[in-house]
Amino acid sequence: WHLGEKRHLHKFTLWERSTRIPFIVVAPGVTHPGTRSGKPVGTIDIFPTLNELCGLPSVDGLDGASLMPILRNPALDWKRPALITHG
Repeated sequence: WHLGEKRHLHKFTLWERSTRIPFIVVAPGVTHPGTRSGKPVGTIDIFPTLNELCGLPSVDGLDGASLMPILRNPALDWKRPALITHG
């Protein structure tokens, strides 16, 4: 939330403070306790990730990508941008 910065009193902006949300994944056999990644990802990637974690067949035509490579290796050089839109 913005409490008066730049005349904004709400969260409806594209500034980093407004677009960041915590994303925590615990996947036995995939993630390791205490590991973190600072890579930006989008909520659009959650469905493909859960789909792969559950061992379901991949779905064609999705805009999102599975985050399994990052879950397996948080230090991975992730090139996919996180796109945020407003409006």
